[in-house]
Amino acid sequence: MKYEPYRASLLLTGEAIDRVSEQIEGFLRALKAERANVFRIRLSLEEALLRWQDHFGDEAAFSCFIGMRRGRPIITLELAGEAYDPLSRSENDLGAWSDTLLSGIGITPNYNYNRGVNIVQLKLHKHRSNPALSLLAATVIGVTVGAAGMAAFPPALRLTMVTTVLGPIQTAFFRILNAIAGPVIFFSVLNVVCGVGNVATMGKSGKLLIRRFLLLSSVITLLSTAVAAPFFQLTQTEMTVNRSLFSHLLDFLLRMVPSDVLTPFSQGDSPQLIMLAIVLGNAMLVLGSQAEGLVSLADQANAIGLLIADWVSGLTPAFVTLLLILGIWDNALMPLLGIWKPLLIFTVLSMAALGVSLLRVCFSVKVAPMTLIRKMKRSFLLAFRTASVNEAYGENQICCVRKLGISEELANYGLPLGLVIYMPAGIMCTMILTLYAAQCSDVPVSIGWYMVGVFLTVALQTASPPVSGVNLLAYAAIFAHQGIPSSSLTIAMVADILFCFLSSAVNQAMLQLELVLEADRMELLNHTLLQKKKKSKQQQ
Repeated sequence: MKYEPYRASLLLTGEAIDRVSEQIEGFLRALKAERANVFRIRLSLEEALLRWQDHFGDEAAFSCFIGMRRGRPIITLELAGEAYDPLSRSENDLGAWSDTLLSGIGITPNYNYNRGVNIVQLKLHKHRSNPALSLLAATVIGVTVGAAGMAAFPPALRLTMVTTVLGPIQTAFFRILNAIAGPVIFFSVLNVVCGVGNVATMGKSGKLLIRRFLLLSSVITLLSTAVAAPFFQLTQTEMTVNRSLFSHLLDFLLRMVPSDVLTPFSQGDSPQLIMLAIVLGNAMLVLGSQAEGLVSLADQANAIGLLIADWVSGLTPAFVTLLLILGIWDNALMPLLGIWKPLLIFTVLSMAALGVSLLRVCFSVKVAPMTLIRKMKRSFLLAFRTASVNEAYGENQICCVRKLGISEELANYGLPLGLVIYMPAGIMCTMILTLYAAQCSDVPVSIGWYMVGVFLTVALQTASPPVSGVNLLAYAAIFAHQGIPSSSLTIAMVADILFCFLSSAVNQAMLQLELVLEADRMELLNHTLLQKKKKSKQQQ
């Protein structure tokens, strides 16, 4: 289904608003957006136009653009006049912050005022085919070309192509990953510190939710590391708790303090970049309105970084093909053939974690396990099928408010906050793949190595929005600091696509369950709705 770009200059009449709303819905359906997201986005933009109509009158003129720009779907509404934000929630600053966060990952429209013009804009992520199908096609092409080359080309020619073409391309790609990982991580952490800091200043509920997510993330990382490590054949060193361990950890903490501002970026030192982002973010929070310009600049830089990460993600299937050909011709495919092992470990651990979380909720709020499973089934399967919490966000919100009985107030800021700083399955996946890559590369590990790995995993996963490509940059940063060679990023490229289906679904489900417990603690949980077994027509 194709959609021609829609441009129009209209008056703020009811008829014009209805026409634009229909065009928005048609555009979103042409993009094959999920039904829940289509209605949520249409209603939010329609409400923005209605608020403009109430404020400026139906004689005011506005312009709209609905279509593609530079390969990305965009919806833009513009109105000249005094500044008026139709998306603001003056009664709920937490909701305002959550909208800002969601606009950054392409779920909710964003407002800005530029040179006398009010602008409401929604930048959506381009719809892509199922990543598993892309990976399968890339794998088939890579194996076919690699096998055909083994039969058709003499060893000398294959060696020449590996050393002069395929090898340099692989090196260049890994250099790109290492070059952009540092800046993207810095601005992601900075953006999260500013956003989370704003939530924490709003009241006790925001602070408790942040502490709950961070504590759970740390505990899950430690437990998953302890359980998974024995299944890998790692070269162990310094495995006793002694002075060398504390010296190593103290040295690591001190090395997080950079000697200057530029060196961490030039060397891609992730711990130092994280420290700089935390310090600068807190300074910006203290300055408040005086640092608005700097906050805006950081938001724009973060948006650029996420766009670059998305581009890198789009190139991944092509490089999987190239790396498979290179691996076949260079006899280096064993690590890829062994991916089944970390995948199996991850599946068992993630489902066990989800089961424990489910039982916690059942005992805490007195609800039958099957009732809870039936209510969460639709949103879980949608996240699993799309491998994206972004595309499943609308159904996720419906599940929380209409099925699980979580108050809309808590869901409005708890969901976006959890999407960023609470990704338990993502944490387990990152740690397991790091252990597997260390095994494949014979990297010596110690208790200190494990502790640093846990810190980096928690820090990077809790500061990375659910955007394609960001995970690969996180792997590049962790591998570089943990002494794992760049060639192991091939494992991460393939495994990240395989793992993301279950990871997205488990992340979303465990977030829903934690919000149920938080709503119960805050007395914002509708127990009658949660325990109701039969679905109403509205829920269906």
